[in-house]
Amino acid sequence: MFLQALFHAPALRSCGAPARAAARPAVATSTDDVLRLALLRRLEAAPWWDGRTANVFVDDGVVIYQGLRGASSDRAAARQFALALPGVRGVWDARVPRREWQAMA
Repeated sequence: MFLQALFHAPALRSCGAPARAAARPAVATSTDDVLRLALLRRLEAAPWWDGRTANVFVDDGVVIYQGLRGASSDRAAARQFALALPGVRGVWDARVPRREWQAMA
C-alpha cells in the first residue's frame, strides 16, 4: 500500500500547486500502521537500534528497513523483531552497513 501510493500519487493538485503529503495521524488507521507502530515501540527499546539513521515502513504486511545499520547481528535481530509480530508476511532489510556508507563518503 505504501509503495503503491508513493508511485501513484498525483504530482500536482487541481489548482496547480504541488501536492503535499498529508500528516500522518497519531492513531494508526490501517493494519500496516498498527504493525509499524508496534515494531517501532520494540525497536526504540533495543540498544542496537538508531532511529536517527534508520527507519522502518510496512507495506501490505512486509516490513521494510531503510537507512544505516551497525553489525550484521543487528540485521538478524531486526528481522526477528519483525517476524515476531502477528501479521508480518516478510522482511526486507535495505539498510547499508555504517562502515560501507562511511567508505563511500
